[in-house]
Amino acid sequence: AEYMGALSHFISSTMLLMLLGLLLGCANAWQCEDAWFDEDISLLDPNVRWDERKLSDGIRVQTRGNIVRDWLLFKETSVFPAHSLDELVDILYTHNVERNKEFSHSFLQGSIVQQIDANSDVLFMTYSGFGGAVSPRDFCYIRCKRDLPNGGMQLVFRSIDDTTLCPLQEGTIRGQMLDCAERIEVQSDGSVLVTYILKTDTAGWLPKVVSNYANIDVMLKEFQQLHNLAD
Repeated sequence: AEYMGALSHFISSTMLLMLLGLLLGCANAWQCEDAWFDEDISLLDPNVRWDERKLSDGIRVQTRGNIVRDWLLFKETSVFPAHSLDELVDILYTHNVERNKEFSHSFLQGSIVQQIDANSDVLFMTYSGFGGAVSPRDFCYIRCKRDLPNGGMQLVFRSIDDTTLCPLQEGTIRGQMLDCAERIEVQSDGSVLVTYILKTDTAGWLPKVVSNYANIDVMLKEFQQLHNLAD
């Protein structure tokens, strides 16, 4: 009886440890990778060639790739006044989910579905189709943050495949965030340079060329609205 009691205790303890390990493993299944930051920072090298697409009111939209054949890689930049730093950080990071609609008219709903640690989390965001002509798209992705000097920050985003955290929604197509980053950088004169890198696969039947051209105007309008909010 004493042997059986000890055996039962051993089995119970082992199962508890296994369960705890499984739970911890699930909680930390998604992690940020240093390589993501390195990849996106390399795109800011002045020697990297970009095609000019639009320049309006100090907002520049550039691309890499074939606009007909590829999902384009976009780069958008603009300089904001020094006093706008706190507002930009709040809109683009601290309360991005709550305030996304303020600068993105296509945003429908979103939430932080998992807090990984102080500098990373998982977001589930849904956007309307272009002009309501196509189905809404949703994105499930990990968001990672690194602090920069003087209150700036670098954010990177990568899609993850997790239908538990981000259930498939009827009538909505799951898009992929292939490469996405935001950099809020305080310059030597105190002004704030915001750089946005974006490459998505919106899936569905919409031709790449249509999606690419539409994204140019969408990105320009979003930065114009950011200026209205933060300037």
